[in-house]
Amino acid sequence: MSGIPLQARALRCLNDHGHKEKKRTMSVRKMLKPLCLLLFVLAIRHVAGGVVDRVEPPFWWTGMRHDTLQLLMHGDSIGRCDPAIGDGSVRLINVYRTPNPNYMFLDIHIPEHTQPGGFNIILRSDGKVVDEVSYELRERRQGSDGRSGFTPADVIYLLMPDRFANGDTANDNRPGMREGVDRWNPDGRHGGDIAGIIGHLDY
Repeated sequence: MSGIPLQARALRCLNDHGHKEKKRTMSVRKMLKPLCLLLFVLAIRHVAGGVVDRVEPPFWWTGMRHDTLQLLMHGDSIGRCDPAIGDGSVRLINVYRTPNPNYMFLDIHIPEHTQPGGFNIILRSDGKVVDEVSYELRERRQGSDGRSGFTPADVIYLLMPDRFANGDTANDNRPGMREGVDRWNPDGRHGGDIAGIIGHLDY
């Protein structure tokens, strides 16, 4: 009779242990799902061979006053690729590479009568196409060229009076000041004042 409770206890311990292991396994599987999904996405991108992850500006307009557009392209080792423009009136003028191989700048010529739509930027490495980006050209809104752009009215001029103009030398050295004016000393007082600001700014 004494052996029955021991067996029951052992069986119960085994069941509890199995239940805990099952919960732990389910928890691990739950954690692995997002990781597997991330690895899958990265693997697809690698197989696809895409290298461009950003183009600035992301789009442009036709009918602009200036017919040259500079694009910044960013992507893994994109600076080692050879860019080209697909068929169409838009053409590639210059390519600028930087010490950072993940950046590249393109000068694009957009003729005056180019229609809205877009063009393709083809990237090759060792003669093989590794990526192709479709760049959008939007139609410019009627009358948009009448907007006022950046003017002096948009500027806030910040200055440090002491480092500006000395308009009143009579106040350069006053009793109680620890040091006099020395404009040749980058760490000293230079004597700039409100009178100097008034005399050099026309507003």
